[in-house]
Formats: sequence, structure tokens, C-alpha cells
Amino acid sequence: MLIGLAVLATVGVVVWTVWCQTQPVYQGKPLTYWLKGFEPRFGNPGPPRHTAEEAVRRAGTNAIPILLRMLRTKDSDWRQKLRFLAHKQHFVEVEFNPSAGHHWVAREAFHALGSVARYAIPQLVEINQAELSGIFECKCAGDILDQLEQQDNETIELIEPFRRNAKVKQGR
Repeated sequence: MLIGLAVLATVGVVVWTVWCQTQPVYQGKPLTYWLKGFEPRFGNPGPPRHTAEEAVRRAGTNAIPILLRMLRTKDSDWRQKLRFLAHKQHFVEVEFNPSAGHHWVAREAFHALGSVARYAIPQLVEINQAELSGIFECKCAGDILDQLEQQDNETIELIEPFRRNAKVKQGR
């Protein structure tokens, strides 16, 4: 049992180290640290929002894979049940970050990216189609695309072929 825990701890440290090294870094901290500045919680212990926005802008296109991964997260049934049970009891405070929270943070970070977010248009359209079909509760990818369309006509011209293609794939 003790050996198993040691192996698990070692694997956890290796995974954490690799994860942090593959993220963009700003002022010596990984992007996931800065993304806490977008979390909509009262008393948010994360960095100030304006600094989080600057970190995302500095990361540029390197932030896109992480933000897309956040938009694709989905709470499993067992996680939803566990969260429900944790909220029912009052002995130990348990904090969960449901997928809707990840979606919100990704949405806000994409807004901070501004026009750089256009490099994620194909993936955002794909995620938006999944949102519209009910796979995700949050409609954040659609909001990001709408915000991008408001920037200029060139972006609208970039988005439309992907949206048309997605509709054809769905048989509409």
C-alpha cells in the first residue's frame, strides 16, 4: 500500500511538472494561475482581472489549446452526484469547480485575447455545434464567436464557411 502511494505521488508530481512546463508563463507563473483572475467568485483569491487579461494577451495563440480544453470539459454524472452530496452536508466545506466555471473562464479569456482568438474559429464552431445539440449546458463558444463577429467584416467572412459546413454535417 505504501509503495502504491509513493508511485501515485511520483506520477502526480511528474504530470504536474509536465503540465506546468507546457503552459505559457507570465511573470514566472503558468497560464492556469492567471486564469483564476477570471473566476466569478466573491472574494476571488486569484490575481486581479486586469493582470489576468494581460497574461492571456501575452500568451497569445499559445493560450488557445488550454482555453479550448476548458470549453470542452463536461461534468460526469458521478461528479454531479458527488457535488450534490457535498453541498448537502455541513461538516466539511468542499469546493468544486464545475465545468460551467471552466467554460466561463475560457469565455472571458477568449474575450481578452481579442482578434487573436480568430485562430480558434474552426474549433469554436465545432464546440458551438456541440453546445447547440445539448452536449454542453453552457453556450460560451457561441458567445465567443458572436464577439469575434462584432470586431470586423473580415472575421465574419472567416466564421461563415465553418458555420455552413457544420450545418451541412448535421444535415440541416
